[in-house]
Amino acid sequence: MKKKERLKVRLTNKYRLIVLSEKTFEEKVSFKLNRLNVLFLAMFFTFSIITFTIALIAYTSLKEYIPGYEYKAIATEAKQLAIRTDSINNVMAYNQRYYEVVKKLLSGDEIFESTYNKDSLTKEIRTKISEEDLQPSEVELLLRKEVADKERFSLDATNAEIEDDFLLVAPVKGTVTSTFNYPLGHYAIDIAVEKDTPVKAAAAGIIIFSEWTQQTGYVLIIKHSSGLVSVYKHNKKLMVKQADLVDAGEVIAFAGNTGELTTGTHLHFELWYKNSSLNPEDYIDFKK
Repeated sequence: MKKKERLKVRLTNKYRLIVLSEKTFEEKVSFKLNRLNVLFLAMFFTFSIITFTIALIAYTSLKEYIPGYEYKAIATEAKQLAIRTDSINNVMAYNQRYYEVVKKLLSGDEIFESTYNKDSLTKEIRTKISEEDLQPSEVELLLRKEVADKERFSLDATNAEIEDDFLLVAPVKGTVTSTFNYPLGHYAIDIAVEKDTPVKAAAAGIIIFSEWTQQTGYVLIIKHSSGLVSVYKHNKKLMVKQADLVDAGEVIAFAGNTGELTTGTHLHFELWYKNSSLNPEDYIDFKK
């Protein structure tokens, strides 16, 4: 009990703080203090300094100099740049994929993946011939290459004809604004239609390409039987994806005006038969 009383006395004992003039020793200011008041004043000033420092860092640009602090504006800009970079990478990947598919398509290479196994319908499409029976000899390979090279660069290649029993459906009905022109390298026709016009499959087949491309927008490529391939470009929206099976006349997309090379709402339609470009107007009536 004596210790507590002594502590209380020490804390509450009053002292006088006097400020004197150095020359005249005249009293200028005097304060009555005790140890308890001094302790409270010290705590108050310490708390005030800490609060002021925190506020200064939180509401000024000084926080940028704190190691490990992520400034909000910089973080937002970094996220936007990451999103743009990712979008550019996706566009480049789509274009690369499109070019690879078209390259294989024009060279006659097989486009289906060996791991593809959609369902029983796909299995029925595949032939049951063994791989050994399909392996050509060296002489046959050389002959095939020679014939393919001649056909590929010959003007007569465009005169290839589709089998008589192959029925093609008009993907759209409208006005042909740009006709097929082999010498100028326009291996398609452009059909002007209204926006959101349904685009139909020219024949039954399997989707081998269904992606966005920078120059031609949303593109579809369908592989049909007997070596026939149809291409649909500048679509607004695609209704099927790669590896889907479609029937003749089935709606596969909606016409639009997508891509850098478009000049208005239309369908860019191509026909390829055994690696040769065909004039679609020779086989399909596009008039309304």
